[in-house]
Formats: sequence, C-alpha cells, structure tokens
Amino acid sequence: MMSSVEMIFIDSQMKLHNITLFQVESTLRRLVGSDESTSQLELVLSAIRYIRELQSQLENDKENDVPDTVTSNSKTIEPSSLELESTRIFGNPSTFYGT
Repeated sequence: MMSSVEMIFIDSQMKLHNITLFQVESTLRRLVGSDESTSQLELVLSAIRYIRELQSQLENDKENDVPDTVTSNSKTIEPSSLELESTRIFGNPSTFYGT
C-alpha cells in the first residue's frame, strides 16, 4: 500500500501533467487558429499541415531568397587582392616581425 506522501506526490504529478497537456493544446489552438470545438485529432493534423508549410517555405527559400541582381552584381574577391589591399593599408607585415 502507498503512503500518503506517495499518493500526494502522484496526485501532484498527474495535475502537473494535465496542466502541461492543456498548455500544449492551447498553444496549438492559437498557432493554427482553431477554436474549442475543433477535435484534438483535427488540431494535431492542422498543426502538422502548418509545420509542413513552414518547412516548404524554408526549402524553397521563399522568405530568405536573395534576388539574382544582388548576387550577379557582386564581384568575387580573390585572396591575393585582399593581401595587396591589407599591405596598402597596414604596410608590409614582414616589417612588424623584423623578417
């Protein structure tokens, strides 16, 4: 037989579990815009559709797409040109190290 402390602990864990489930369900309802009359099954299916739509947007780069004009107008910088530019700005690195 369980002690009263164990029973209280189990009861509190069950209440916590129920509160957590309620919070998850409420969050899903807000996310997909459903009301209380929507069944839990329909709620989960709506959430899955919503997640798949977001995934599709990311895969197609709809939100993070860089226009072709931006990439075509940019030039490639070669490492040698960076070395020349840094030498022009900062001087010859060998003079700093005495070589």
